[in-house]
This record gives sequence, structure tokens and C-alpha cells, in this order.
Amino acid sequence: MQQNPLSSGEPGPDRFLEDLFKRYYNPMMAYAYTTLKDEALAEDIVIDSFLKVQKARPHLAAVKDIRSYLFITVRNGCFRAFTERKIRDNYLNDVAAQPPTYTEIEIFLHESLQIEDWVEQVLSLLTPSEKKIIKMSFLEGKSVKDIAEELNRSENGVAAEKSRALKKLRDNNKNLPKGLSILLIALIQS
Repeated sequence: MQQNPLSSGEPGPDRFLEDLFKRYYNPMMAYAYTTLKDEALAEDIVIDSFLKVQKARPHLAAVKDIRSYLFITVRNGCFRAFTERKIRDNYLNDVAAQPPTYTEIEIFLHESLQIEDWVEQVLSLLTPSEKKIIKMSFLEGKSVKDIAEELNRSENGVAAEKSRALKKLRDNNKNLPKGLSILLIALIQS
């Protein structure tokens, strides 16, 4: 057991912290680093612990083992660091789990309106007849047969016009980002 330099008449007030630091810095640093796995945080805690011991020096004369006292101070600092880290991580997880803000919803709606405008622009490439067939087919879910009956046209004529319309849409949207072009074609062909 290490003796308390305060009670043995050893180093005076000017050398107390320096001697304590030389003697115990490395073991305290090794413990803190092993516990925290963060060198900068470990060093902050160890140095802070030495300063706490220096500040509490007038009250330490009754302490029999200054090394144990210092070790407990470092251990408590590590525990506080873990607790603060846990609180911070929990807070960050809670924030991440929050529902989207009003601003995010506004952005989503704005982008949705832009997509709708884009779809209308793309559909404007079609003749009125082709547009009607595409809308009836894909937006209303009607079959070629149903469309032909409703428009008083032959099934082959409706199928051919639908095919021409889809080809126009594919050909006129080659410069779109690949994912958006695929999405449009999937929506139209579904």
C-alpha cells in the first residue's frame, strides 16, 4: 500500500502535484484508456482527476492510500463519461426516430407536384387520342377490349395506338435520369 505523502511529511505543496503526476500518470492513463477506448477523453479525465486531488489536498491528510484515492477519482470520471455518452447516444437515437418535420413534408409535397407537372408535360407529347388511351389504360385500369368498346374502335387499332404512345414516351424520355425513366415506364405499363 502506498503511503499518503501528505501524512508522511514528504513533498511540500509546490511539488505535490508534480510528484503525484510522475508516479501515477501512466497507470491511471492505462486504466482510463482501457476503460474508455478514447485516448483524448482518457487523458482529459486523468488530468482532471489529478487537479481534483490537488484541489482537495487540504482534506486528504486522513487518506491512507493516495493511489487508491486517485484511482477511484479516475474510475468515477470514466463512469461519468460513459453516462454522458449514453445520454447523448439516447438523445441522438430519439431525435433520429422523430417524425419528419413540417419542412420535410413541404419538400416532399413540392417534389410530388413537380413530378405531376413532369408527367403532364410528358403526356403532352401524345396526340389527344393517344393520351386518352394511355389514361384509360393506366390510370383507369381498363383493358384494350374495354377501351375499344368505349371509343367505338377496333381492338387492334387501340392496341396499335397504345403501342405507338408508349414508344413515344420511351423515345422522348431517354435523357431522364435512369431511375426516373424506369419509374415512368413502370407506372405507365403497370
